[in-house]
Amino acid sequence: MKIRKVGYYPNPDDQVPESGGIHGCYELLVIQQGHANLEWLGQLYTVEEPAAFLLSPNSPHKLLSSSTSLRYLYVEFEIIDATIFPALPQLLQWNSLQGRMETMQSEVKLFRQSMQVLEQLVKQYAHEKSPLLEEALMNDMRKAIVLVRYLLDNANRMEGYIESVQQSQYRTIEAIMRYMESHYREELSLQHLSDLVHLNGSYLIRLFKKLQGKTPFHYLSELRMNAATSYLQNSSLSIQDIAQASGYNSLHYFSQAFKLKNGMSPSEWRDRNNGTG
Repeated sequence: MKIRKVGYYPNPDDQVPESGGIHGCYELLVIQQGHANLEWLGQLYTVEEPAAFLLSPNSPHKLLSSSTSLRYLYVEFEIIDATIFPALPQLLQWNSLQGRMETMQSEVKLFRQSMQVLEQLVKQYAHEKSPLLEEALMNDMRKAIVLVRYLLDNANRMEGYIESVQQSQYRTIEAIMRYMESHYREELSLQHLSDLVHLNGSYLIRLFKKLQGKTPFHYLSELRMNAATSYLQNSSLSIQDIAQASGYNSLHYFSQAFKLKNGMSPSEWRDRNNGTG
């Protein structure tokens, strides 16, 4: 784990508070006091203190205050092993639970106590970038994430939080995502993906988009483009070989898609990013 940025509000050193945006890191956003609205992945969360949101990388978010007494803190961080962080379905579940976990008071108390310690660390680290403070902050972040997973396990055992149908939907989409992550080099059709999970093709697309905010083939394109970018930067393979290794059957299509996303050809991108080719 690596801490990228921390902040809190109100902070006498910051005239304009951070209110959101988009970045490539994970984030913990803690509402310590007051009422707030959070826009994230097309949803609006209206909560009262205390609340702790977990946000995934590259997901637009915006904090809208509805209280003059609002206090909050945030920690942006990177994780080498992303498996320790809850997957998107669990994030959606956790964030939707904020402000309505009254029946889990004994379990939540432990988490809230950890947030109080975290608040002091964030404030201290914001003013003193000490390696030892960073290590302490990272340890508390790891503990917070583990506690979230523990609370989710408890919530899942309680009636009324997640219906069995919804759980099945999450598992289905996760299975499709894991399959595409392992088979992105292959030619994957909607029929093939639908047969894997025994669903109608159009329903699979709607369900995937509902839970992930994108279609399965948009996600597949992202996987292939990420693989191609990695090959460009870290290998001496030719552009043709990179296209094939990343799941593109056509060099022309790969070049077009790459330029559309990055504003330059694969060769130009490699030259500008110190590729080995």
